[in-house]
Amino acid sequence: MARLTEQFAANHDTKLSESAAQHGPLVNIQALTRNEFKSKIKSFTIRYGQHPTPFGDCLVGITKHGICSLEFIPMDGVAPLLKQLAQRWPDATLLEDRDATAQAAQIAFSRTQATNAPLNVFVQGTHFQIQVWRALLQIPSGHVCSYTSIAQQIGRPQAVRAVGSAIAANPIAWLIPCHRVLRSDGRLSGYHWGETRKQACLAWEAATMAGTV
Repeated sequence: MARLTEQFAANHDTKLSESAAQHGPLVNIQALTRNEFKSKIKSFTIRYGQHPTPFGDCLVGITKHGICSLEFIPMDGVAPLLKQLAQRWPDATLLEDRDATAQAAQIAFSRTQATNAPLNVFVQGTHFQIQVWRALLQIPSGHVCSYTSIAQQIGRPQAVRAVGSAIAANPIAWLIPCHRVLRSDGRLSGYHWGETRKQACLAWEAATMAGTV
């Protein structure tokens, strides 16, 4: 924990960059508000598959527009995630297709920056949530920032608690890097997929930046 606090003190005042990461795949977010989604997209297919990652198995869901879900699988298995996926995208047809999601999962957790086109992620949410998720993409790999910094970045300095709620609602683990946000004192705070996993994500990125893995 001390190392994370030192890293936070060194990096949290750095201006958020315009690129998603210095290591790993570049990410392009395509986002619709819920009203836009209802008016523009009626029915579509989500192909999903379970894949190993350095932080435990994950469930990946993809559409023709990009990755719409990436979540680490909890102890009670994949069923709750599939239920949430269906609730998040009620007009979608869910189809298990591990072959279709394998490449996206492999690229997502690559340690080297992809030389091809960025990975597309496709999300729906409120305007505020989308603002927050876009801000998360601007935190470089190996760096962290505070909830307060995110609130300031989106021009809502008083909305720190709402920023925390938007981060907790992030449906794309790792690629939309909510694990890079810490409390103002440098502590981990909460993480939708567990604080132990959050610490592992940060340590993996730090080791990658240092060239020790």
